[in-house]
Amino acid sequence: VVDRMTRGSAAPKGKAGKPLRHVVTKYKGVSLLDGCCGEELLRLLEQSISSCSSSPEPLKGIESPNCADALELRGRWDAEILAPMLLKKEPDEKLHAAVADYMKRTTELRHAMDRIPAESRVSSMNSNPRMARYQS
Repeated sequence: VVDRMTRGSAAPKGKAGKPLRHVVTKYKGVSLLDGCCGEELLRLLEQSISSCSSSPEPLKGIESPNCADALELRGRWDAEILAPMLLKKEPDEKLHAAVADYMKRTTELRHAMDRIPAESRVSSMNSNPRMARYQS
């Protein structure tokens, strides 16, 4: 998860204490990078940032103690990419039900987002409708 240069507790700081763009590679001790391709992903992210910036800072990987974006990314990957591939190979009622619940919660969340301005949050990560979706 590439962070937007926020001021989180583990966020790196540059000149004059300004936050630097960084990548969250762990969330509460859980790696967000797959072992087979994580290093390559970080290298490609750095190349991309370098091509868009006249004076890029090195992209620092950090562990986040509180990262809703990481939960969002991993949940979406598991439910929207990985689970459908697994279900094609081998039907599983429990997994199918979990994906259906996730998609229902996602629809509810998107409807809630459509009703508010882009700069407003639907809820904190610990409240519904976001928490219900994470739990799916």
